[in-house]
Amino acid sequence: MRLSHVRLEREIAGCFLRPGSPRFEGDGPGREATERGVAVIENALTRGILPTELVSHGNLMALILRHFDTRFGFEEWQALSNPDVFQIAISAETANIVRFWVEP
Repeated sequence: MRLSHVRLEREIAGCFLRPGSPRFEGDGPGREATERGVAVIENALTRGILPTELVSHGNLMALILRHFDTRFGFEEWQALSNPDVFQIAISAETANIVRFWVEP
């Protein structure tokens, strides 16, 4: 079953408002998706694969960005462009996120 645009936005907003939100039709829950995405990043860091470039759809990218910076929320998700490019510089204490993509 396809979700309407309005319902899809409402479900995505819920992933930011309720990080452990239940599964919505046709997709995994935000928490599980975030955990899988962050695990890939942590694996690359552990193995010393630097720099690492990852490609993802906007929803997962937004959830991963929120994992590293809780200020990234639904409004920031709405402001994403397609394509969009971010750098996450991770150190032992912090993660610094920089948006590189500038819309023409």
